[in-house]
Amino acid sequence: MNCCFCGPVKNCGPYLRKVFDNIEKIGSLFDDYKILIFYDKSNDNTLDILKEYQLKNSRLLFYVNEKPTSPFRTHNIAYARNQCLKYIRQNVQTYPYF
Repeated sequence: MNCCFCGPVKNCGPYLRKVFDNIEKIGSLFDDYKILIFYDKSNDNTLDILKEYQLKNSRLLFYVNEKPTSPFRTHNIAYARNQCLKYIRQNVQTYPYF
C-alpha cells in the first residue's frame, strides 16, 4: 500500500526536521510514500530546510505558493489543503491513504 503525507508550512523551520523524522518512521510501514508540502513565504529558514531535505529524500515534493497570502491564517491553511488535495486527485489517485 502507498501513502501521501501532505501539509501546509509557514515559519515551521524549528520543527520540520522532527516532523520529517516521524514521517519517515510512518512511511516505512508502506510500500511507497510521498511527502507533499505546500509552502507559504516564511520569515525563517523553512524553505532552506525543505530544499535540504529534498536532497536527502526524493519523495519530498513541495509547492511554493506564489499567490499573495490572506491576512487570515485559516484561509491560508484551507487554500494549502485544497492545493494538496488537487495534487492528490490529479497525480496519486491510486494511493489509498493521504
